[in-house]
Amino acid sequence: MELYTDGKKLIISFHYDPVLVEKVKTLPNRSFDPVTKNWILPLNLDSFYAFRKAFPNAEIDKSVRNFDFNKQANPLLNYVPPSGLSPYKHQIETLKFMLKEKQAAVFNTMGTGKTITSLMALDYLFQNKLIKKALIIAPLLVMNDAWISDCETYFPHLSIQKLSKNQNEAAEGIWIINWDMIKILFDYVIEEDTKGKKIKRITKTFNFDFDCVILDESAKARNVKTKRFEILKRYLPVEYTFILSGLPAPNTPLEYWSQFYLMDGGKTLGVNYWQFLSRHAYKTKFDWFITKDGARAIKEKVVSKSIRFELEDCVDLPENITLWREVELDSEHLRNYDKIENETSSEINYGTIDTSNVAVKASKLWQAASGYVYDDIGRSIALTKNNKKIEALKEIIEEEFGREQVIVFAYFKNQLDEILKSVKGKFSVAAIYGGINSSKSIEDFKTGKIQVLIANPASTGHGLTFTNAKGIIWFTPIWDYEIFEQARKRVQRIGLKHKSLEVFMHAKDTIEYSMYWGLRHKKDMSSIILKSIKEKNKRKKMEGIY
Repeated sequence: MELYTDGKKLIISFHYDPVLVEKVKTLPNRSFDPVTKNWILPLNLDSFYAFRKAFPNAEIDKSVRNFDFNKQANPLLNYVPPSGLSPYKHQIETLKFMLKEKQAAVFNTMGTGKTITSLMALDYLFQNKLIKKALIIAPLLVMNDAWISDCETYFPHLSIQKLSKNQNEAAEGIWIINWDMIKILFDYVIEEDTKGKKIKRITKTFNFDFDCVILDESAKARNVKTKRFEILKRYLPVEYTFILSGLPAPNTPLEYWSQFYLMDGGKTLGVNYWQFLSRHAYKTKFDWFITKDGARAIKEKVVSKSIRFELEDCVDLPENITLWREVELDSEHLRNYDKIENETSSEINYGTIDTSNVAVKASKLWQAASGYVYDDIGRSIALTKNNKKIEALKEIIEEEFGREQVIVFAYFKNQLDEILKSVKGKFSVAAIYGGINSSKSIEDFKTGKIQVLIANPASTGHGLTFTNAKGIIWFTPIWDYEIFEQARKRVQRIGLKHKSLEVFMHAKDTIEYSMYWGLRHKKDMSSIILKSIKEKNKRKKMEGIY
């Protein structure tokens, strides 16, 4: 067995031996390069010492013996930001942390400028010739409107290029892809021969030789069962690996494992997912649930390798005012809603609906509260000719926002279509949902060409900044806590100079208010909706309606 280096990583070379392979797998931060068929380690003293301890008789090549590991310590030099950029104190502290750790998690909350901070880190690393190639993996919408735009504005000496699906390698510099491109660029398939034996065949060989990788919104890799995680874990971590997220574990601290595994190969939370689960959680018939001791243990480990600043601790933002607007539905709308709710209630009473399947049934109620439902063949059906929520929305825009800009969030396409059609004649409008040219809509809204931006919150959930708007109107609640929290921070961000307003619309005597309550208190939505329907039934019985 021999250990050598190509100047970027430590490479372990040996004749195949299953016993040696198993022992190599115990090394922290080890990974397998499917192209060269070699096991590799990060180029640092920790990895070198771990290897020497595991294999004291291995031959150490002169490329390693003569390598100056002290130079790799990378003490932070005095960084001078580009002209025109005045970073905040928390951004400088975050930059220092990233460069000191090399593999680090940046969990500063939404609106704190993680993109700019990461670009400063790249600027420093390139200036000091510590890296040659960097890869950014980011949500599609923020590739242009955050990463490339901010780079062109503040770091014109750097250049971010988009990787093409036809490329097999990347030249030196900064490259960017969206999360969906991972499967297109880096995937392989497992085929079976005639005897049923599985054989791994590389269908596309991409020369993944990046020495810095940034995972923007790393929570997109929080599920170990996804294809994107399976692919990325073959290539990551690299020497400089940074994960960014304002909401890294929206459902449970167990979601940290996969993100940290990509960041440091298991150094923080372990290399075996099932061992991690068994130490920190207990299993039920349907899922794993974290214990109190497990949550505490995970938090301690995560804090040691991450940095987090809350927005209110970074800057003094203007006041954000919250308004609740209850809308009383017309008799036709309420009658149709009650019919759907009674059907759902009956199924609950008969035991055919519980927390495991309530999402499907609740979806109809959720739609019905706003007046538009999809039938069994996907057609949109209006529950009333006179939709009071649409009328109330137009009043709110006029009374609370006047001529100032506002974002209107709705969820289902039929809701968004009706809102767009109804407000188009009265206000200047653009939209971000379902096939509409999102980039143009974003640009028109940011430059003030239009007043009202109608959007599905998932379309604006990551990285976009709309400090030009006065605030947000929620036409309807949504199901997903992560998307809800991300979308709420599009206006309340660094750079906001005026008071902002957030309006929550909810139809009276429907599940909408309970859904908002669940979102704002981070409760399980299925349980909240079941409880809401059951309590409404109890109230009806007490009032003598039944």
